[in-house]
Amino acid sequence: MSTDIYELRIYTIAVGRTQDMADRFRNDLSVLFPRHGVRIVGSWTAFSGPQIPTFVYLMRWVSLEERDAAFAGFVQDPDWQEARDRTNAGSELVEHFDIRFMRALTEPQIAAPMDLSAGGIYELTLQPSANGRTADMQEDFIHHDLAARARCGGTLNAVFLAMTGPRLPLMVSLMHWPDAQTHAAALSRVDADPALTARRQDQTRSLGRPILDQSQTYLMHPLDIDWTGA
Repeated sequence: MSTDIYELRIYTIAVGRTQDMADRFRNDLSVLFPRHGVRIVGSWTAFSGPQIPTFVYLMRWVSLEERDAAFAGFVQDPDWQEARDRTNAGSELVEHFDIRFMRALTEPQIAAPMDLSAGGIYELTLQPSANGRTADMQEDFIHHDLAARARCGGTLNAVFLAMTGPRLPLMVSLMHWPDAQTHAAALSRVDADPALTARRQDQTRSLGRPILDQSQTYLMHPLDIDWTGA
C-alpha cells in the first residue's frame, strides 16, 4: 500500500465565478504547479453538494515536508502573485475552503494526474462515523456501501482515511459514473438493498445507531487539464 499523502481541497467559489476559477487552473496553475513540484491528481467543478458553486482538487505528496517546500516556492513566485491578482479581478474567487490530508485505504486506481478525458461524472463522498468505530466504519463503507454502488455501475477510484479536519474519523471516496442518470438509478437500488437495510437495522439494535453517520456528497464534472507543465 502506498504511503503517499493526499491533500484534498474543497473551495466554495463566489457566485458566478466558477468559470474564472476553471480558467485560473487551466491557463495559469497548469504551468505554475508543475514548476514547483505540485502533483495534481485531478480537478473538478461540483454541480451538486452541500455548498455550490464548489471547486475540488486533489494533490499527491511523498511527505508533508515535500508539500511545504513546494508551496513555499509557489506562493513566492511572482508569476503566481500576478495571476492571483489578475484572476481575482478585484474580488476573491474563493469564499471558503476546506483542506484535508489523507492516506489511501485501498490501492488507488488513480495516477497523478488522472486521465479525465473520458468524461462522465465523479462522486466525492465524505463519510464520518462514531468515535471509536474506525475499523467498523472501514468494513461497512468499503465492503458493503461502496461495493453495492460498484455493482450498480460505479467505478471506485480510491478510498482515503482523513488525517486532519473538523470531523474525525472520516473516510473519503472518489467514484466515477458514466452519467448522472446511472448514478441516480444506482442510489435508488442501493437504498432499497435488503441486505444493507438489514445491516443498518442490526447495528441500530445492537449499538443504538448505524455505524455510518450522514455523509456529504459532491457530484462533479471533471476538468481535463494538461498538468505536464509543457
